[in-house]
Amino acid sequence: MRKFIFLLFTSLLFFNNSYNQIKVRLIGGPQQADIKETNSIPDWNTITSPWYKKRNGFHAGIVADIPFKTGSKAFFQPGFIFSSKGRIFDKIYDTLIDPNFRVKSTTAVNYMEIPLNLGYKLPLGKKIKFVVSAGPYAGLFYSGKETTETTDKLFTYTKEETKYQTGKGENKFKSLDLGINATAGFDFGGVTLTGRYTRSLVNNFTASYNGSFKHEVLGASLGINLKTIREKKLKPIIKDRDNDGVNDELDACPDIAGTVKGCPDKDKDGVADKDDKCPDVTGLVKYNGCPIPDTDGDGINDEADKCPSVAGLAKYNGCPAPDRDKDGIADDEDKCPDVAGLANYNGCPAPDRDKDGITDEEDQCPDQPGRIENHGCPEVKQELKKKIDEAARKVFFDFGSSKIKKESFKVLEEVAKLLQENGELRLIIEGHTDNVGTAERNKIRSQERADTIKNFLLSKGVTGNRLTATGYGFDKPVADNTTASGRAQNRRVEMKLSY
Repeated sequence: MRKFIFLLFTSLLFFNNSYNQIKVRLIGGPQQADIKETNSIPDWNTITSPWYKKRNGFHAGIVADIPFKTGSKAFFQPGFIFSSKGRIFDKIYDTLIDPNFRVKSTTAVNYMEIPLNLGYKLPLGKKIKFVVSAGPYAGLFYSGKETTETTDKLFTYTKEETKYQTGKGENKFKSLDLGINATAGFDFGGVTLTGRYTRSLVNNFTASYNGSFKHEVLGASLGINLKTIREKKLKPIIKDRDNDGVNDELDACPDIAGTVKGCPDKDKDGVADKDDKCPDVTGLVKYNGCPIPDTDGDGINDEADKCPSVAGLAKYNGCPAPDRDKDGIADDEDKCPDVAGLANYNGCPAPDRDKDGITDEEDQCPDQPGRIENHGCPEVKQELKKKIDEAARKVFFDFGSSKIKKESFKVLEEVAKLLQENGELRLIIEGHTDNVGTAERNKIRSQERADTIKNFLLSKGVTGNRLTATGYGFDKPVADNTTASGRAQNRRVEMKLSY
């Protein structure tokens, strides 16, 4: 590591032989880190992922701004930065034995990062510049550990720590992390204030299951210049008061830096602002810096436009394309030029396979004639609705649990059979509770019960795309929660059929 730092500073001195100014800064500040995980574990995004949260940390290091040439606003920005990353898993489990069992697991990993950015400084005043930079980085794994804290119903606290290793194999981090980073903020001369963002592009952890793990960091940096290394300026042979590279003898604006014979040109059209009749709009020299007129705004100038007052197309010399059926699609692109249609069907009317008067675009059952109020789907038979309603009233759970009672298995098996016999139907499963307890706990319990029914039906061969499970807690009562009978009615499961 020390050898790398020595090589970095040697490189900075080498660049100083070629460039006018190099700024070296110490930077540091707070940040929030996360590990973005993707995997194929069923229901991971709803059951496990919500309990992960970001880990607070910090970064510190050194960066250098190396201009590409004297006076350049663009620069190369290498650096060497320590960065603390990771994430936190924190969940209270509601179990039959212990309804307040808490597990908090902190993944803390540290890296030495080497960003290689390209940046740009935009002056906002005499001493203030807006500065932005971005580019790739390489992160070298420095250290890491996992700390697991548990608390049970007796408030017994335990803590375990495991150090992370690098290399191949389960529960190991990769030695090298590759990604992108970006900064944006303000340069006040000797001090900079910037925001900082980094994101891994490669998987940097091997778990016991298939998954992808990528670091993401958002933070803020305070930078302090250590030293400004300046090259000795050569005494100019020719006078150039405004330092724009044009000597005063040839400079039409010797006191203002410019690019056109030494004069400013805001719209960069090759006509100096002092001679430009349209200084804020790019134009042509023969029009004194103004664009060619285009009355109808169709991109074809009036000199070449055969219909200068009506917007048209270049292939029709500025005139509109012919459109016999007036559907807004030109005849040469319209596959049904004599029948009004839609652009996404190449000028033809929208198809309606089941001939129910509802186009396939809006028809949720395009191969079955249906009704408008059902979005093109047929009405679910009343006898099937009745069977499902009766089944929902016979589904019971163990007290304070999401475990289905054995006497409800037969009812759910009949529901699965009904769905298998009617393959086009879908089932919506809703879990509801009374208002005893917190809203959050009731929402979780109702979701767990709805998911349990869904998983039972999945085990009986019903495909997942036909099942939707949602827990509403006590948001949708059907009776008064101030009475025992009302609360009993509110503790329910509802199942609804749809196409």
